[in-house]
Amino acid sequence: MARKTKRTYRKPVMNVGGDMSTSTGASGQLSGQATGQARGQAGANTGMTISPHRSTPQNDLSVSVLRQRYQAAVAKRRTWLAHWQDCYEFALPQRNGAALQTSGGKRLDRVFDATAPDAVEQLAASLMAEITPPAGGWFDLEPGGNVAGEDRAVLTEQLGRAVRILQGHFDRSNFAVEMHQAFLDLVTAGTACLRLESDDFKSPSAFRFAAVPLRDLVFEERVDGKMDAVFRTLSLTRSDILATWPDAKLPTIAKGEDEALGQKRHTVIEAVMPHGTERSGYGLCVFYADGGAMVRTPPVMTCCFAIILMCRPMLPFAG
Repeated sequence: MARKTKRTYRKPVMNVGGDMSTSTGASGQLSGQATGQARGQAGANTGMTISPHRSTPQNDLSVSVLRQRYQAAVAKRRTWLAHWQDCYEFALPQRNGAALQTSGGKRLDRVFDATAPDAVEQLAASLMAEITPPAGGWFDLEPGGNVAGEDRAVLTEQLGRAVRILQGHFDRSNFAVEMHQAFLDLVTAGTACLRLESDDFKSPSAFRFAAVPLRDLVFEERVDGKMDAVFRTLSLTRSDILATWPDAKLPTIAKGEDEALGQKRHTVIEAVMPHGTERSGYGLCVFYADGGAMVRTPPVMTCCFAIILMCRPMLPFAG
């Protein structure tokens, strides 16, 4: 009988004022595009690498180039959709992240044994408890190695207060619910995506999370295997577009077409990708899939995509 092994995961630690340290034994990969002026990386045995970057204007991105890159990425993804759909139908039938589902449709017609769904639930719960426990304490901030000794105690106290503030926003947000759903997608299909947005100032938390289904995502892979560019497909009405981007360029209304009720939906592509070699940071561009002008090109980032990939070293943890 093979001996079960238990792997201990330590919380990510970000060094402030110095180089970002990465613990050994990383068992996965997470690459993110984040907001703000902070830059750095933090990693740990959780298998995560977080890369916040500065955001800069998107004048170097054209709609036609973005649409061509999106269509090329869709063509590469097409062969995987059938495999993902089979995985969801047998292992996570209540959420088929690879295909559209009709409300009230039957989802358990092909499931005659609950072994796979039960295993998915148990592994997702274990990953949640070990990597991002709802009780908190799964991340920390500490001074970097080049911080002077007399300033280290002061900075440590300030960073401790920042951690408590951040943890409070995580606790008051929907992070636990959406992160668990992301772990379910990760265990089922081997890939998951967690979206982070800033919430309304009236909300209890400044963060709003969403586990994005794979059917709405298209990844663009670099030569080194990293998923740097993310395309998300949205189906929105004119009112939805205005509510999300108040300064958006709305699609034209054809002659004789009545959109008073706002029922017609338009396919919108949200692209988050790194700049070229001459510029650092990531850019967010929103455009229509069927042609036309760009919806919006904001000067700063307004969202973050965290891509989580299941790698082989994570599998012994299932025991």
